[in-house]
Amino acid sequence: AGWMRRAAHRMQAGLFLGGTPSQVADTPLAFAAQVLGRILAGVVRDVERQGAGDWLLVPYEALPQALTTQILPWLGLIPTAEEADRLALAAGRHAKDPTGRQRFEPDGTRKRAAVTADLAALARDLADAYHDRLEHLRLQAGQA
Repeated sequence: AGWMRRAAHRMQAGLFLGGTPSQVADTPLAFAAQVLGRILAGVVRDVERQGAGDWLLVPYEALPQALTTQILPWLGLIPTAEEADRLALAAGRHAKDPTGRQRFEPDGTRKRAAVTADLAALARDLADAYHDRLEHLRLQAGQA
């Protein structure tokens, strides 16, 4: 991604993160974790500013069914049976496959198993607290 090129330039990276060059992590992976932490911090801030019904947080594990079971109802859209079938078919495709032939397969378990100790430490230090706060807010709002 274009923003990752900033990791090599401490001044740019510091500005990108809203801090100083001395606050920029030393490795590209740590920089990416810093960016993710900043994104999650912004989401937490914005969700906390809004009323409980003004936002919807959908856990990855709820995909792809969440399109028809959570997202559309939250938007006030009730598809016909035919539309729901077509939406379910589309939601079951892998979003990153331009051909549309590859099925969506949840890969969270596989990815968690591949996490190194260094990556786990970065996540714990830079992102976990925000993720946990979002999960708390989601459950507090009664979102499934």
